[in-house]
Amino acid sequence: LTQPRSPFADNETALRKFTRETLEKLWRLPRDVTKGWERNVLESMFHFDPETGRRWVAEERQRGGAKATIDLGQRLMRTAEIEATADADEALAKVEALKPQAAFDVLLQLARRYEKTDPAKALRFAEEAVLRARAVELPNRAWCLTDVAGLVGRLGREEAARTLIGGAATVAEGLATDRMHGYA
Repeated sequence: LTQPRSPFADNETALRKFTRETLEKLWRLPRDVTKGWERNVLESMFHFDPETGRRWVAEERQRGGAKATIDLGQRLMRTAEIEATADADEALAKVEALKPQAAFDVLLQLARRYEKTDPAKALRFAEEAVLRARAVELPNRAWCLTDVAGLVGRLGREEAARTLIGGAATVAEGLATDRMHGYA
């Protein structure tokens, strides 16, 4: 008995080919044309094909590319390594080496990934993200607390989410109102 062929298989193949070709063309553009937007291309490639993303980071480092692009690439590689870890304890151990903001970003991403498939694991990552959010420097601390509060609420911990929102509001009240701080 053979499995019927999906009518969308050709479309999926064409879409993957188109995506790869587009990202590769954007990556080859001169940096004076991309003006920093190459970081978005790199991040998209890491989601699409992590191995190509790693190769691009190495190429960027060899040609003496922008520090921000190389730093992003290194962060994406660490995140991919941690995400590849199936065991929550092992993933949490790997996050220990990261600075609070980077650790928060990875933990929030992991929690969101498991939100639907394994809510208990998602909640564990979210709880650790809360601890990291509280260690993030101002003004980003308010944003981090708010981000994780939404996820905690969706995971069924409404009271904890309200507490986090209250904490974020308290942090935001203490911020200056000039520049972007006024939005927190």
